[in-house]
Amino acid sequence: GAAPAVGAGLHGGGGLVSGADAHNSPSVGDLVEGDDPPPDQALAFHQLRDTIDDAMGRALEHDERDILRLRLGLDDGASRSRREVGRISGRPVATVKALERSAIKKLRQQRQRFEGLDAGIALRE
Repeated sequence: GAAPAVGAGLHGGGGLVSGADAHNSPSVGDLVEGDDPPPDQALAFHQLRDTIDDAMGRALEHDERDILRLRLGLDDGASRSRREVGRISGRPVATVKALERSAIKKLRQQRQRFEGLDAGIALRE
């Protein structure tokens, strides 16, 4: 997208944005602060997500991975009901439930990988 007009409204004109739009432009403080987590938290999140992806890739069938991703919102942050997952995947709710249970059972067998990650994150804090 286009870069925000940083100088807009700072000196009463002469910026790229003027009039009513100048009041809606981001301030320098807005640009500096941002909503991004601190780098150490972002790194821990990405490591956790990578570990989950690795465990799911090793332990689960493709259908099980898809169901869990939708159910838990792993790709978009929006968790869904079994009925919603069934509608999206074209499967009956009973099948969604069975695939979800099978996936969770298999992932519990991979618990050692998650415990190792927890210890690694705790050491970095």
